[in-house]
Parts: sequence; C-alpha cells; structure tokens
Amino acid sequence: MAEAPVSAAQTRAAADVLKDMCGALELPPPAYSAVKLEGRPAHERARKGEALALAPRPMELRSVGDIEVGDDAIDATCAVSKGTYIRSLAEELGRRVGLPAHLAGLRRLACDRLDLAEAVPVLVSARLPDLAGAPPKFRLGLDGAATREAMRARLGAALRAPGEVLPFPVRRVAGPDADALTGLLHGRVVGQGALPSVAPTLAEGHEAAARQALWFPDALVVVRLDGAEWRPEKVLHVAAPAAEADS
Repeated sequence: MAEAPVSAAQTRAAADVLKDMCGALELPPPAYSAVKLEGRPAHERARKGEALALAPRPMELRSVGDIEVGDDAIDATCAVSKGTYIRSLAEELGRRVGLPAHLAGLRRLACDRLDLAEAVPVLVSARLPDLAGAPPKFRLGLDGAATREAMRARLGAALRAPGEVLPFPVRRVAGPDADALTGLLHGRVVGQGALPSVAPTLAEGHEAAARQALWFPDALVVVRLDGAEWRPEKVLHVAAPAAEADS
C-alpha cells in the first residue's frame, strides 16, 4: 500500500494520460480476480495472503469520454474490450504518472448489445406488518407493478433472446441446413467447410477463437473452430422467434 500527495495539476495531467492510453495494452489482471492459477481462482489464493504475480494479458481501452477532473480523482466513461480489467487500467494510469492509483468505483453501463438504459426499472421494497419478536421483513417488487402477474409480464417483455445478444455471428438454420447440422446439437463435430468463416472473438475464460452460433428452430448451439472442425461448446434449448424459424 502506497500513498502520496496529489496536486490539482497532476490530476489534470493524469486525465490527458488516460486518453493517451487508448489502444491495445498488455496488463496484469488484479490478484483479486477470477483468473485461474494452477486450477484455482486467483482471488482465493490472494485472500489467503499469497503474493501473486499474474502474467500480463491483452486488454484494450477503446475510448475515453465524459471526463470529470476532481482534486485527486478522475471520473470517466471508458469503452473497453472483453477481458479488460478497469482496476488494471487504474493501476497502469498511476504507473504512467508516477503516483499510486486505484479504482474507487465502477458502474457498468453496457455489455455488447445490452444497455443499462434499456434495463428493467429497479426493484422497490415495501415493509410488511411487524410481528412481535420478529425482525422486520420486506417485500420486493417492480416499480409500477403491484401484482405478481404484472411483475411477470414486465419481466417477460424485457427478456432478450440469447441469439440477439451474443458477441459473435448468429446464423439461423432450418430445413435441409438444420438436418445436415443437427449432429452439433448432440456433441458431434462438422468439418470447417460446413460453415462460413468468421473472425476470432473472445469468450469468458477462454482464448480468442473463431466462434458462431447456429439457431435451430428449437435450440441454439455455440460452436468453436478447433483445427479443421467446428466443435459445439454450448447448447441452449431455446426456440428461435417464430417469424425467423419459419423463414
């Protein structure tokens, strides 16, 4: 743990350095993270007092906006690649300006096609009548939805189909195409030429690889290019939208 006095001029300079950090970076993840070391999450070992040195990994700061400079802190909106740790960016910013730095707060505004602005309104609580000798109890609900049926309808209307939000190409298949590729739903592989080529993407906890999803009428399967074969990684038993499944 290190501390140092910070001047307003240094904070303003740090804001400029943060903007200059945009681009590809190689930074170590935080010790308190889910990155695995010898089969165990790093945070488990860090909480037991182990001093960890995690290897740098690719991260990317794509843009920085809405910068607000305080006396000794910076608020900013950052767009980053998958696998980027904002805590690592904060520490790197401190290294570049020669000051100890850490992340004071984090609020996720969007994840690929999911945006906080389109989220279901926050939960509200109502205190239930007190019972003698019992701790207070509360009932959670959605603002403006007084009954279970209303809450169910509100949540159902807000749900997005998995095939609409995946961070890689989704191809709907039906008819003869579905018949030829149905083995993927049962763990079998198909040759590389059976599907179109796609650019590599990242998946949580995995290295970058070519991935795509095939949306059958009654299931969705995520496949990964493994050598010269497309190998199924995950199958979700969720029907494609009726209009798309029938097209």
